[in-house]
Amino acid sequence: MKSRSLSLLSALLLLACAGLTSCNKQPSGSSSMFSSSTRAADSAANDYTKPYLTDDKMGKFLSSMKEEHNPFELIFKKGGQMQNPIDLASRMEEFNSFARRYGFQDYQDYTAVWGRILTGEMQLWAADMKTESAKSFEKIISDAQADLKKPNLTPDQRKMDEEQIANAQKTVDDLSLELTFRGKINRYFSGQVQYTFSKTDNNTSGITYFPGNSYDPGADWARSDNDRRHKFDLLASTQPTRFFTLGAALSLYSDKPVNVTTGADNNNDGVVNDRPVGFSRNSIHGPGMIGLDVNLSHDFQLSKSRKEAKVLSVSLNSFNVLNHVNDVTYVGVISSPFFGHAVAALPPRRTQLDLQFKF
Repeated sequence: MKSRSLSLLSALLLLACAGLTSCNKQPSGSSSMFSSSTRAADSAANDYTKPYLTDDKMGKFLSSMKEEHNPFELIFKKGGQMQNPIDLASRMEEFNSFARRYGFQDYQDYTAVWGRILTGEMQLWAADMKTESAKSFEKIISDAQADLKKPNLTPDQRKMDEEQIANAQKTVDDLSLELTFRGKINRYFSGQVQYTFSKTDNNTSGITYFPGNSYDPGADWARSDNDRRHKFDLLASTQPTRFFTLGAALSLYSDKPVNVTTGADNNNDGVVNDRPVGFSRNSIHGPGMIGLDVNLSHDFQLSKSRKEAKVLSVSLNSFNVLNHVNDVTYVGVISSPFFGHAVAALPPRRTQLDLQFKF
């Protein structure tokens, strides 16, 4: 359930982002993004305090999923990779047309049903995960408490059991603040801006992780491997003239931490992940990220009929326009000649030309 739920959530977010880049395609005299009926439907869809799913809506949605070319075919590429939000912007009419064919007002009305199903599924998954995690930590505590009652327990063993109990009672410390603006600044420009400040501490890097010092596992309490203090995301679309639409996606992320190790088993605990004296876990700054993607597109109307519209879409997409080197893997082993250097990075600047014929 977890992987399917996360895929659906990502798809919904992708559709929302794609909608932003297409919302400017309206008559020049229009003063709002959607019609009053669409706004009403959108408001009802996003009000989770009121019922939205009906047997009729659910039946239509399930029928739509039986189609060979359902929304998943549009959202996901072969192999499961998701489409770029900017690429999807030019295909919003396909989503709207698909939704209307099954009696929905537009893609927002359609994905609202999708979202309700997903929300319930995610709530069940979250409750299940919370229960399983609680059971796991309860077992760790009970086993350690039983071990403490054993006679002739060495001081080191007693200390390890006591620290296991303390660590099981405190596993993750997460503090975050998220600020989001989404809307239309004027009739030419719309988008979404999001800033996240967060601080996440924990004492593990995953299920296969071993403490740097098995005799003192509590010393591993530090920054999480994925802790980024600052994250800024901008997704924007503008149509300065009727000749083209310009979309941009900007991401600015602060650094992730890097764990420094000696590359040897200095404390003889059988695990080669010891840290040098004076270094705590994840104590040095690693790579940040700067990414800017740009899309320039234009739709050529090849027919006058709206019902059987034929459209040729031409778009130029450029990824990592700044050609910034975004390192993703730093070497933290001080005995390595590559210590403090990156050994992998995200792709450099790429540009592609897309032609789409819609009929």
